[in-house]
Amino acid sequence: MTMVSPNNPSLESAIASIGRYTKDAIVITDPGDEGPHKIVWCNEAFTDLTGYALEEVLGKSPAVLRGPETAPEHSKVIAEALRNWQGVRQEILNYRKDGDPFWTELSISPVTDEKGYCHYWVATQRDISSRKKLLDELRATEERLERVASEAKQHRARLTSLVDNAPGSLYEFAMDTEGQFSFPYLSEGFAELYGLPKERVADFSSMVFEVVHPDDIDVLHQSILVSAEKMSRWTCRWRIAHPLGERWLEGGSIPHLEEATGTIVWSGYISDVTSQVSWEQELEKAKVQAEAANDAKSQFLANMSHEIRTPLNGVLGMAQALRGTALDDMQQDYLDSIARAGEGLLYVLNDILDFSKIESQRVEVSARPFNLSRLCEGVHRIHTVHTQEKGLDFSLSMNLGEQAGRFGDPDRLTQILHNLLGNAIKFTSHGHVALDVHTTSDQGGRVVFTVSDTGCGISKDHLPHLFDRFNQADAGLRREHSGTGLGLAISKGLVELMGGELTVESTVGQGTTFRFSLPLPSAELPEIAPVSAPKQQAAVSILCADDTEINQKVLTALLRPFGHNVVVASNGQEAVNLCSSHTFDIVLMDIQMPVMDGIEALRRIRSMESARTQKPVPMVAVSGNAMDHQVKEYLGVGFDAVMSKPINIDQLSALIAKLCDTSEQEQPQEAVSH
Repeated sequence: MTMVSPNNPSLESAIASIGRYTKDAIVITDPGDEGPHKIVWCNEAFTDLTGYALEEVLGKSPAVLRGPETAPEHSKVIAEALRNWQGVRQEILNYRKDGDPFWTELSISPVTDEKGYCHYWVATQRDISSRKKLLDELRATEERLERVASEAKQHRARLTSLVDNAPGSLYEFAMDTEGQFSFPYLSEGFAELYGLPKERVADFSSMVFEVVHPDDIDVLHQSILVSAEKMSRWTCRWRIAHPLGERWLEGGSIPHLEEATGTIVWSGYISDVTSQVSWEQELEKAKVQAEAANDAKSQFLANMSHEIRTPLNGVLGMAQALRGTALDDMQQDYLDSIARAGEGLLYVLNDILDFSKIESQRVEVSARPFNLSRLCEGVHRIHTVHTQEKGLDFSLSMNLGEQAGRFGDPDRLTQILHNLLGNAIKFTSHGHVALDVHTTSDQGGRVVFTVSDTGCGISKDHLPHLFDRFNQADAGLRREHSGTGLGLAISKGLVELMGGELTVESTVGQGTTFRFSLPLPSAELPEIAPVSAPKQQAAVSILCADDTEINQKVLTALLRPFGHNVVVASNGQEAVNLCSSHTFDIVLMDIQMPVMDGIEALRRIRSMESARTQKPVPMVAVSGNAMDHQVKEYLGVGFDAVMSKPINIDQLSALIAKLCDTSEQEQPQEAVSH
């Protein structure tokens, strides 16, 4: 290339014109005789691109545009070309004046004379940062796509392996608008599932119902039609004839409609559930056996309760009757011993029945408004007698706020507190027993109950088993203190039924603390009518139907001192006959009697009263059957009340007075029981 004199004004004007109108940055450098090239001219595009004005770069090396991340090999290529007076094209990373990097496509050409001597170098720079960014992004995208494709290939291979080795089979099942079935897809597991050679799987559509158990064909077919009609999930279990014997299969899938053809397609699974069905059948069999065993246990307990309560009624009934006779001190002491022994036996029996009801989940928890302060004071008053006998301090502290009325089951709560306090008093020989009751800030109205003592304490080894049934802390305590070992188990079960948790902390030789909280929301208490002076009980005519002679004697001995006229019947038939010829104010009817039981006698008497338009005589079921379901049964068939044996004369007298009061109609009464 021939270069005219640089001092030529026309050349300078041409260069300036070119530099002004081109969009590329142009730099002219003087190669010089020694040292680096120096910038002698640049256009406005260079200034716009780099941020440098001509006066800032004039006389400086173009290397001013290099930066820390400019690749040395790029600079080396440029330097080598300039040394040999050769043109060069290179992409290189440069830096603006403010330090921002940019990629440029650099083209350098020598300006030589006719002798080939280089007088100047002309360099053009084009900003290719956007292009480089796009290329980098494209390259990264290609790499990602390659990775995705590779991963998809791996996933497909794994999925294929998973499908082919699954214990069942995956499928696509289609039903066209004509109701024709087909299988667009079946995994390899189908052959093993149906016991078919692999080459016959392709013909499966034609034999889908041929191998189904005759009793299950309609079930399978209907399940498919219902799923198609409602477009709902399809699930079914059916039997097939397999070469290895009858097998149970289970399938499931969700249908979808192909709009173009109207075909319904189910994509899902079918698996062999023969082992599961067998296990379920064994489980159901075991459940039936367990329920039968539980019913047998309940029946045994009911029978045991009846058989024990009946003679116990004689013991405690006669003890009550004897209290009304003239006894010397020794006889009174003997009588007290008999009564305590009988009450102890009744306590054991009640514990066993209570635990049985909790274990079989037959305990019912009721809820009604009650006065919590009065309940706690009543419990404290009862146990004060026992603590005074042992010389123990017994404190009651309550912090219930302004609302003493609570909503819950006062009977079960009383039972829990009696159990825990009785236990604390029994195992405390000196010191004190305390009952603390306070509310919490919980919005559910929880109340915390704490029973603590300074008794013998419980070792850490025995604490985990403390609430186990029939358990006491150790053999020494069992010898020293009687009991069934069910009290704490019963308390724990009742607390949990009422929505709480019973916990215990104890140190040997220092004492034990039981704590539980119950949700007892605040409740408005009904107004209590003023207590009127007790009325003198009027003598009434009573029919007592019982087949046991001792029970007849007990009822007679307990009731006649009140002036009542007592007539005895030995079975239900005699009771019916007596009611047909005599008028009674109340009937006390045993349930289990020969000739005619108490329930049938009740029906006959009520039928007779209805035929004669007589007012129904109050009838009380008096029975050793004290289980909850038995009590409900007796009230359900028409008894006005239920009195469980052994009979408490005070409770029986109150019930007679209530039922024989003709001033108002009474509702059936729950059992007066243990």
